[in-house]
Amino acid sequence: MKKIYGLILISMILLISCVTTEMQDVWKDENYQSQMKKIFVIGVSKDHKIRRQFENEFVNQLTIKKIEAIPSYTVLSPDKMLDRDTIVSKIKDMNIDGVIITKLIKKTKGPSGPPPFQSRTYHSNYVRSHYAAFTGIGSSGSFSPADIVILQTDLYDTKSEALVWSGLSETLNQRTASNAIKPFIEVMIQSMSKDNMI
Repeated sequence: MKKIYGLILISMILLISCVTTEMQDVWKDENYQSQMKKIFVIGVSKDHKIRRQFENEFVNQLTIKKIEAIPSYTVLSPDKMLDRDTIVSKIKDMNIDGVIITKLIKKTKGPSGPPPFQSRTYHSNYVRSHYAAFTGIGSSGSFSPADIVILQTDLYDTKSEALVWSGLSETLNQRTASNAIKPFIEVMIQSMSKDNMI
């Protein structure tokens, strides 16, 4: 009996410690028909360690799907993150097909529901989106256990610089930001694959 209760307790602990991510809203350009094969990944965070971990995990999961991906931190140092000419030049030099930008929209301590699509921070091209995200991260704060985090992940086509896919997600993080990264990215990859973007 003690063994059974022990197993039940372990199962409850595992359930409690899990990180869950759900897509709340997805938009895509129905006229966009290409699948991207080389992607530049930008994770917006003032914590450089989290940024590296996030971008590396995104790259790892894209690589599994046979998509070449480059984490932005390997070519853009913190002091160059707001240099428009450097960003555009690096992306063109690497023959990038698309740019993924993930940024924090909202963080709460309890269920509040995501903002509607119309209230998202929308930018017509990846350079404006990137600049706005990095100049606005000061108010985002740090992640804590039990935070409900709403993130916006945008995929841009580099030839037109236009937004072609955008996903709004809600993640219940009951551990740490580091633990939430992998399951979050798995959901993003699945959603983009489902929409034939990658």
